[in-house]
Amino acid sequence: KSIVVYISHTENPSYFYVSRADAISEMLSEEILSHYKSSRYNLGAFPSVSPGQIFCAKYTEDGSFYRARVLEVVDSKHIKVQYVDFGNKEVIPVDRLRVLISEFRTQPIQAYECCLHGVQPADQMNIFLAHEWSEAAIAKFADLSSSDKELRMTVHEVKGKIFINFLYVEHITSGDYITLILYLSKSKKYWGRGEESYLNKQYKYFLKILE
Repeated sequence: KSIVVYISHTENPSYFYVSRADAISEMLSEEILSHYKSSRYNLGAFPSVSPGQIFCAKYTEDGSFYRARVLEVVDSKHIKVQYVDFGNKEVIPVDRLRVLISEFRTQPIQAYECCLHGVQPADQMNIFLAHEWSEAAIAKFADLSSSDKELRMTVHEVKGKIFINFLYVEHITSGDYITLILYLSKSKKYWGRGEESYLNKQYKYFLKILE
C-alpha cells in the first residue's frame, strides 16, 4: 500500500523525515499558534528542563510555535530541541519554551524518520563508512524530494520507531509518474545500489557494495 507524503526535513538519503500529505499537520499548527499568542503558558523565571520533555517551542525561522522534544541541555540558558511534527532540530534559548497543554499532547506525532531503500553513496568503497554521503548527493536528493512536492511512499520495512526503507517514491504531481528510486539507482555520480545488513540490536546498519 502506498501513502501520499511530503518530506518535512532532510539530512541525507539515509536519514530524513516524512509527514502524511493531509490537513492534520496544518490544522495542528494553526491551533497551536492561536493558543500561544499570549504569555500565559510561559515556564517562569527558573524553569526545570530535562532531555525527553515535550513543550511548545518558538521556531527561529518563522517565529511560530511548534511541538518540540528537548534533546539536550546545552547550558543554563540554551537547549537543543527537535520539532516532532517536522523532524528538524535547533538550539534555542530556554525562554522560548512554553507549557504544552493536554489538548496538544494527545495528537500523534506527524513526522516519521525514514531511510531510502536500495541506495548507498556512489563513491564509498569502505562499508564501515557507508553513511558518508557527499554534499552533492545530499543536495541532489533534497532537490528531488523538496518539501513543496507531494510524493508517494511504499514502506519496505519497519524497525522500531524508524521507517528503515522506501521501496519506491513517486512524484504524483507530474503527468508522467517519476519513480525516484529508479532514478537514484542509475545516478552513479551520487549513489549506487545497495542492500542492508544490521550491525546490532539497535538496528544500526550499513549498505554492502554490490557493484
